[in-house]
Amino acid sequence: MKRSFQVIMAVMLTIQVCASCDDIFERDISGEQVEIIAPSDGMVVMEGMVTFSWNVLRGAEFYRLVVVGPSFDKAMSALCDEVIIADSAAMSCSHTFFLTAGNCQWTLQGVNSIGSSKRIVYGLSVKESDDN
Repeated sequence: MKRSFQVIMAVMLTIQVCASCDDIFERDISGEQVEIIAPSDGMVVMEGMVTFSWNVLRGAEFYRLVVVGPSFDKAMSALCDEVIIADSAAMSCSHTFFLTAGNCQWTLQGVNSIGSSKRIVYGLSVKESDDN
């Protein structure tokens, strides 16, 4: 009986020592949103290599970045549909790829085995390079 009490106390102490249950159980991120760093909604960029960057969402195992032109409602082309593995030690993540002139919309979601974060749609205008 005394041994059972000691085991129960040790388990309770271990649970209290954990900063959160995220260390033991998967974190539900379905009500959360990935914080975008760049490009901001409605931004105008020059065609070429464009870097999408965001702050790490705690609990995300990977991110799904989708860029379509000109919009999700009238998608004529998928410009990017990438899965980026999360680096839990990093403060931010990024993905760079080439975009040609035109309007597009994009989303970025954090994903884990429970589900995904909120899906927010952002607008982006890509202007033709002065070199053309």
